[in-house]
Amino acid sequence: MIDTLRAGMGIKLRKAHACGENRWEVLDAEQRAKIRCMHCGHILHMDMEKLKKACKQILHETGV
Repeated sequence: MIDTLRAGMGIKLRKAHACGENRWEVLDAEQRAKIRCMHCGHILHMDMEKLKKACKQILHETGV
């Protein structure tokens, strides 16, 4: 499980999106996180604790 997520970070989730991609960008890292698929651009809102559990790997840490 990942400890901290910040806006701007690239993450890899355990399950793939419907488009086949499992790489996402964190747009907002509050209680309800907002993430965007790096392939199709779909935006998803997810509970932060659920997102931390679903996160497999941090791809890049360009968050502020």
